[in-house]
Amino acid sequence: MGGNLIHLAETLKIVRLMAGIDCFRPGLIRVLPRLPNGISGISVSDYPLPPGCGGPATLSYEMHLDKTGIELNICCATPKLLDIRLGSLSVGRKIHTRINGKSVK
Repeated sequence: MGGNLIHLAETLKIVRLMAGIDCFRPGLIRVLPRLPNGISGISVSDYPLPPGCGGPATLSYEMHLDKTGIELNICCATPKLLDIRLGSLSVGRKIHTRINGKSVK
């Protein structure tokens, strides 16, 4: 193993915070990606959802940032209620979001 478990736990905590998938209220899945400056995207695959938030199921998403804005594609087998927060963006940049292939505002 590559070191003390406390070191692995801290690293996993940071990765989990960056992914920003939370389920603190039954039936509500929150997606709040938190990327540091200089990171242009994130990909999350098969994130397990707890039973109260649509589980047993998984959520996957890809988010890309560029000069024009943010593009977010989410795949979730049983999306009960999704709360998505993206930003911040400067004037003129746009957000494009798709859930299971369908565009949403």
